[in-house]
Amino acid sequence: MNARALLFTLALLSGSVQAALPAPTQTVQQVVTVTVNGKATEQLRDAATVAPGAVLQGTHVLTLPARRAGAPAPNPRYTVAIPLQGRYLAGSAAADQPGVTVTYALTREGPYSGKPTKTVTVTEGGQKVTRVVPAEPGEYRFVRFEFGDLQGKVSVRLRYRVQ
Repeated sequence: MNARALLFTLALLSGSVQAALPAPTQTVQQVVTVTVNGKATEQLRDAATVAPGAVLQGTHVLTLPARRAGAPAPNPRYTVAIPLQGRYLAGSAAADQPGVTVTYALTREGPYSGKPTKTVTVTEGGQKVTRVVPAEPGEYRFVRFEFGDLQGKVSVRLRYRVQ
């Protein structure tokens, strides 16, 4: 694996978990499109090396703790940092179970929301005007998965395009 691919892979795997959760199992694979019987199909392959334009999928398998009797709901969450060399692909964050909420942020501290915003300054009629506008999905730097009352194994995934 070349140095750029190694750095990218390490960054992709740098999710953060609340202290109560055991460390997840994480894999990074390259998404490739192949033709099978005349039909284009996506396949996941080991990402030995990656070049700009490649699409990588990070899959994270977490084991959510069982709720203890009398304890408050754990409401665990898991945050994945998007590498600086990558751009999040809109709509690619998902879980294998219903009830997982996905939010995004431009900084680790947030705020997290379904559609993060940013502040921009533009010139209109010779005056500088500050506006709050929606950020493009490729600008998202962090993806957060919130699990609510789920227990047991949950798999989450998301994709990035290498820059």
